[in-house]
Amino acid sequence: MSEEDADKLGNDEIAMLSQKYRQGDEPYIEASKTHQEWAMLKTLVRSQHYPTESLPVLWNIINTHHRDVLPNLLILALMAVVFPVHTADVERGFSA
Repeated sequence: MSEEDADKLGNDEIAMLSQKYRQGDEPYIEASKTHQEWAMLKTLVRSQHYPTESLPVLWNIINTHHRDVLPNLLILALMAVVFPVHTADVERGFSA
């Protein structure tokens, strides 16, 4: 992947998530800072040669060493872990 492609990687997705979770009376994230954090994260991962083969390992490193400078991205990551990706589990719960 070229450096230009790496710089663009995920920007559209971060913009979409920022738009969605900044809405409402009490936004979950600061949208303007989230894009900056995303750019910083990509630079950190490349410059520190963090492992990218395993997302749990990578996010553990980020959470341990960079949580103070990437708070909005960590909130989005926690949401991704908690929110169901399908409704089957919820529907099973209602059936029970």
